[in-house]
Amino acid sequence: EDDNVYPQRPNGRKFAPSQVRTLSTLDTTPPILTIVSAESPTRSDIRIKVKLEEPGTVYCNSFKTGTSYGPVDFDAVAIQDFKAYVGFPDKSPNSPINTNVEVKVLGLEEQISYDTYCFA
Repeated sequence: EDDNVYPQRPNGRKFAPSQVRTLSTLDTTPPILTIVSAESPTRSDIRIKVKLEEPGTVYCNSFKTGTSYGPVDFDAVAIQDFKAYVGFPDKSPNSPINTNVEVKVLGLEEQISYDTYCFA
């Protein structure tokens, strides 16, 4: 049987600042980034549709195939700031969690092959 009183009533006791503890934990699991599609509908851009299962920012970038563009890490991909948001309604472009959002990589050359990478 539930002996609790509802709604809860304050007991009048206050915590001293030294008694208050704030704890937080980091999300150590990486987001699941799904690349749904990639296409080049115009001569100078690639549009990548991606999906995330949690709020986050997706960055994509394209590098000329066959060139020595160096290691592809987060910084190399994010430097051009081609991004989209997932789960942040006040930012644009944005999409809800687990739905497609489009990242546009702009300023590419026509008739050139590119390797495209995305990070979240």
